[in-house]
Amino acid sequence: MKRILIFKYYFSSFPKYLYIIFFISLIIVTIQELFLFKTDAIFPGAYEIGQIIEKILLSFISGVVFYFITNHYPKQLKKKNLNVIIHNSLFGQKQITLCILYSLFKKLEIKQPIDIDKLSKTDILKILTPKIIDTPIEYVYDHIVYQDLLHLFEAVQISFTNFYQMLTPYIEYVNHDELEAMTESVNYLTIIHNPQKAIITNMSYTANVYSTIIFELLSNTNKYCV
Repeated sequence: MKRILIFKYYFSSFPKYLYIIFFISLIIVTIQELFLFKTDAIFPGAYEIGQIIEKILLSFISGVVFYFITNHYPKQLKKKNLNVIIHNSLFGQKQITLCILYSLFKKLEIKQPIDIDKLSKTDILKILTPKIIDTPIEYVYDHIVYQDLLHLFEAVQISFTNFYQMLTPYIEYVNHDELEAMTESVNYLTIIHNPQKAIITNMSYTANVYSTIIFELLSNTNKYCV
C-alpha cells in the first residue's frame, strides 16, 4: 500500500501532456517494431521514413524520461521533504500550546479530564485569569525553562520566524495551506503585533491577549495536526 501511495505521489503530479507524448510515442514505436517493419513497404522509401519517425519518437520518449529523472522527481522529493518539515513544525506548535495549557492545569490543580481540542477562547480565558498570569509558572520549550508566557512566546516566535525565512527560497515546493497556517501562527506570536506598531511589554499582555494567542495557535494547528 505504501509503495502504491509513493507511486501515486510522484506520478500523479507529472504533467499530463508529457504522459500523452510518452505513451503515444511508445505505442507507435512498438507497432512499428512488431508489425510495420516486418511488412513490405507500401511505397519506395517508406522503411527509411519509418526509421526517421522512430528516431524522433524515441527522442521524445528519452526526453520525457530524462525530464522525470532530472527535474520532476527531485522537485517532488524536495517538496515531500519540505512538507514533512512544515507539518512537523505545526505539530511542534501544537505541542507547545498543549504544554502551556497542561502547565496551567497543573498550577490550578485541574484534575478532571478536559478535551483540549474543543476548548473555546472563553474557556481558555476562564483559566488564564490576570491572577494566574502574575503567578510564577514554569513553561518548558526546547529544554529551556521560561518563567512567564511573554518570554516563551518571544522565543517561539523567533524560532518559527527563522524557520519561515529558511523556507522562503523553496516556496514553490511547499504545501501553501500548511505554510499559511504556520505564517498565521508566527503572526499570533509576534510580540510587536498591533495596529499602532507599539512595542508590547509584559504589562500590555492582558489575560485576553494571552488567551487569544493560545486559542488561535490551538485552533490553527488542529486543522493539520490531529
